[in-house]
Amino acid sequence: IVAVKQAVDSASELLELIRAVGNKVNVLAGDDALTYFTMAAGGTGVISASASVIPAEMLSITSNAKAGEMIKARDAQLAALPKIQSLFLETNPAPAKAALHMMGKIPSDAVRLPLVVAGDDTRNVLKREIVDR
Repeated sequence: IVAVKQAVDSASELLELIRAVGNKVNVLAGDDALTYFTMAAGGTGVISASASVIPAEMLSITSNAKAGEMIKARDAQLAALPKIQSLFLETNPAPAKAALHMMGKIPSDAVRLPLVVAGDDTRNVLKREIVDR
């Protein structure tokens, strides 16, 4: 085991995990909105669903945190937060595929059953937060 994906929204559980594994195992954020917090606590990165859609923003968070530039990492996380939140309005990967399709990056936003494509409300938010920016 070389890494653990921490996807629980609990600061105390994150810190308990970091303490338990020490420097023996990398701790990766499993929730894109918590990347900054995970890295500030000693984590080493993120397993990111958002990075397919907003790679520069996720890179800014992680590279600044790795460089010890925690204010820049925090500011990058804050700037990316509305985009990240819009990508999780519905079950992943439907919003990500919708955004990538609207951006012209993929030919279709189709998903396999039992998933369904992102709804109109989600698409409107994705357009406002990601596509038109």
